[in-house]
Amino acid sequence: MGRDTGRVRNGGNAWAAHAVRLVSVLGLVLVMATACTSDSRGRTCPGSGWPDLSHRDVASPELVERKLHCANLEESVLDEQILHKVKLSRANLHKASLSHTLVSRADLSHTDLREANLGGATLQRVDLTGADLAGAYLNDEATLTSVGLRRATLREANLEGATIRRSDLAGADLRGADLSGASISNSTLRGARLDDADLDDTTWSNVVCPDGRKSSGNPESCADHLTPRGSTGQGR
Repeated sequence: MGRDTGRVRNGGNAWAAHAVRLVSVLGLVLVMATACTSDSRGRTCPGSGWPDLSHRDVASPELVERKLHCANLEESVLDEQILHKVKLSRANLHKASLSHTLVSRADLSHTDLREANLGGATLQRVDLTGADLAGAYLNDEATLTSVGLRRATLREANLEGATIRRSDLAGADLRGADLSGASISNSTLRGARLDDADLDDTTWSNVVCPDGRKSSGNPESCADHLTPRGSTGQGR
């Protein structure tokens, strides 16, 4: 009887250990699947039936003056196009390429532009309110004129040598961004986060700094006004 009881107890322990291992493996698979969904692919709107123009070359006539809310253009190529009055709010442009493209009077609010290539692009009167441009490329002398970037995310974005004028970056997240050699004029950065941003050789002219004060000095700078009011300091 004692031996049988021991066998039952040992068998139960073995099954319990097996169950724990199985749960651990399933948990790891779930974590990996979640990571792949959220990090390696762009964000899409709930539901189905949204326009799908992903993973291919896209010509401007397919977009111009069309309502493409929530369209999927992940990894699409729109290089050297002229995009006038496009309506792409909440679209998925994750890793899309718009190199040396002219975008004007466009609605790109709340779009996913993470790791997108806008190197050398010209943006004029574009609404990027709440857009996610984390890791995006806006270098190679990209020009942003009258662009709305309120509460946009530009963490670790590359804006080296970019020209930003008459634009609204209030509340934008520019932590870790590269703004070296960039020119910022007649724009507002009120409440923006610039922790760990590269500001080497950045030029400032008539800029509202993150703390709400105007750029000052000779040459002008926001060097002493980079912490938004009410902020406790740097952090991530």
